[in-house]
Amino acid sequence: PPACSLRTSKAAAFCNAKRNVPACGGHDKPQPQCANCLASPREARTRHLPIITAPGYSIPMKHAVPGKGRRILFRLGFAVLLAAALAAPGCKRDAERDDSATPVMAAVRFSSHGFAAIQYAPVYEFTGGEVEWIGVLDFGEALAFDMETAGLTSTPEKYVYFEPPETAIDEKWVYLIPVMGKELRGWISRSAYAPEDARTGTVIGSEIVLEDGESLRPGDLVVFDPRETATLIAPFGNRYYFDQADNLSKISFNTEDVEAAKLLAKASVTRNSERARELLREAAEQYPGSALRPLIEERLRPTGQAGLPQIESLAAMFSVAADDTAVHEAPDFSSAVSGRLEQFAEVITLERTAALAETEAGSARWYHISAPMNGWVFGLGLEGAD
Repeated sequence: PPACSLRTSKAAAFCNAKRNVPACGGHDKPQPQCANCLASPREARTRHLPIITAPGYSIPMKHAVPGKGRRILFRLGFAVLLAAALAAPGCKRDAERDDSATPVMAAVRFSSHGFAAIQYAPVYEFTGGEVEWIGVLDFGEALAFDMETAGLTSTPEKYVYFEPPETAIDEKWVYLIPVMGKELRGWISRSAYAPEDARTGTVIGSEIVLEDGESLRPGDLVVFDPRETATLIAPFGNRYYFDQADNLSKISFNTEDVEAAKLLAKASVTRNSERARELLREAAEQYPGSALRPLIEERLRPTGQAGLPQIESLAAMFSVAADDTAVHEAPDFSSAVSGRLEQFAEVITLERTAALAETEAGSARWYHISAPMNGWVFGLGLEGAD
């Protein structure tokens, strides 16, 4: 403190050592034999702090203007040092994050009811700063803010105020909030939660390129802020303002388009190719008037691979015509044989090739079966198939 030279020798020595003040600043009281000491205690407070230091800097106060001007200059210098001292720890925290702590952000307002704003939004168990993946949510799945887990006792109205904890997941820092779904209860990323009155749409026009290089492709689901109708809040986790009317014209809020897009989203992340095709066929059948119908049909057709035939849906049951009928991995005799079927065995089909394939024994389509095993059977091996 500025008056450290008037304190006890022990206190003054500690303070002066920290601030690089010459030893004369450690007098219990002003000393007449010291050139920097005067009889006046008021003056001694100023004259007894001849140097103010910061890392790499020193200001000899004896060169400052005397009297009132010197005191003003000292106070300014002290204020600058105090501000730097307060800012330095914050800078250090930003540069070197302490992973052992669980930092939180200021209280944020959340809707007490919402929905998952991205497809396959991961859900975590979050205890003692440790996260463990426990499942995923489909886009649009209804959620409620978990007041009990959040430690909030009041009955929620429309909004809840909560300070989301921050933790590292896959080398990224994420703010988490507690939610309850139909089947899962846990923590999800703040950016994966949308308020229940948020507007959901899908891209139906050409690709939309955002200002930072992110892009939205036809069929992508988007979520807009309910209060700022041109502000995008999902799927990227950042807020984007659609300031161009032509971009908004590429977004459809039509229910049929959005529901078809949800099935497209599920099909895009499903690892099982057969399940993905089932979802695409469901989208085509349930929403035939959707603007996304051409995109759905395109994804149902094998494209970009030479020699692969077009496929059409066919849910039916056939009987195997002969023993040792081969089941292939693809609708091609050159593909690997994954198994064989006995005569009279019943098979269930999912789809078949649109065109006939010619062989020496005759022409027929290939049939994709799901039971009793998964694969492709040439039509001549099935009773009643063409």
